[in-house]
Amino acid sequence: MKAAIFNPDHTGGIVEFEKGDSYQMIRDAVGGIFQAIDLPGLGVTMWMHDEGKLMGLPENIFGSLFWRTEYGDTDHIVGPIILTGMPDAEGDTTGLNDDFLALLESVNHDPAIHDKE
Repeated sequence: MKAAIFNPDHTGGIVEFEKGDSYQMIRDAVGGIFQAIDLPGLGVTMWMHDEGKLMGLPENIFGSLFWRTEYGDTDHIVGPIILTGMPDAEGDTTGLNDDFLALLESVNHDPAIHDKE
């Protein structure tokens, strides 16, 4: 299964994980205890540090964009985030679906969003 990490410094990428290994992967990605926010319109779950705002972590513009896509301009997201698929019927973490991965790939290669030299 695949997940996508987005860090506030614009680093990150796609990572792979096995069913049952998501807890440690998410904890490592966000740097500690975490919370999950389902974004059903995007078909993903966004995971972030549970105390990121209290710790003064920097804003994650990608996380904030994902939040605003679903919930409007009601909050902002800080610190590293990781996106996975929505939970399955048993509540287990799933991987990102092929459509979302293709969207990430197309955005990553769109010259309109990259600095021109």
